[in-house]
Amino acid sequence: MAYNRLGALGAELRQYPVLIRKTVLDDPVSRRFAIAVFAANALALGGYFLARRAAGLQIIEFPQWLSIERDGGALEILNYVQTGLAAAFLIATSLAARRPLYLAWGLLFLFTMLDDSLQYHESVGRMLVAGFHLPAAPGMRPQDTGELVAWAAAAAVLLPAVAFYHWKSPPDVRRHSIVLLFCFAALVMCAVVFDMIHMILSRTPLAGAIGFLEDGGELIAMACACSYAFALMLLHRRRRVAIRQSPDRYPQPARFG
Repeated sequence: MAYNRLGALGAELRQYPVLIRKTVLDDPVSRRFAIAVFAANALALGGYFLARRAAGLQIIEFPQWLSIERDGGALEILNYVQTGLAAAFLIATSLAARRPLYLAWGLLFLFTMLDDSLQYHESVGRMLVAGFHLPAAPGMRPQDTGELVAWAAAAAVLLPAVAFYHWKSPPDVRRHSIVLLFCFAALVMCAVVFDMIHMILSRTPLAGAIGFLEDGGELIAMACACSYAFALMLLHRRRRVAIRQSPDRYPQPARFG
């Protein structure tokens, strides 16, 4: 029985590379958009590496605006743009498809952008530490504990809506939702897990590598989410047009709500 379940899980997971290819890579417009997004990320990360290398060789002084760890730096602004676009594309997809699941995902990514730009979890973390005297987890500061609690509180509000509408959606929509879940899980891994590891190892030689995995990983995770959200928007808008032009050939989408 366990072997059969593992086989079924493997078959399910093998569907997703095919789904991503059909949704993004097989559509010329979506493919060009994804190439542009990843090219922007490659240029940003490549510029960071080259500047670091040149500064290490004392050719130039490293430009701080290019720092991958600096708040308000070029790479962080790039991630704000990617995250905001992903949210906007998903909200537009929800209107075209009349599927509240896409709206729930759009609001989750919108919160992620606002959290990064307005420093929600840092600010709320400080208030929780001051108000409740939170203890420090092993290897971490009380501030880190407060930030984790702030993230958990936001997730407790936003994730149940995603889970509920995921459960209520048809299988094809759920498969798209799982791709978005992969992207979001990678983002959380980098933004939360690697951030905590970075704090613990901040005084070790591994700090620089973990910091790059944290911030560079966030960029790549959001590049994936932004590209996929754009492809979903195009897919459902075209489907909506096709339904209007040939209503007898296509099933009507469910009412929004």
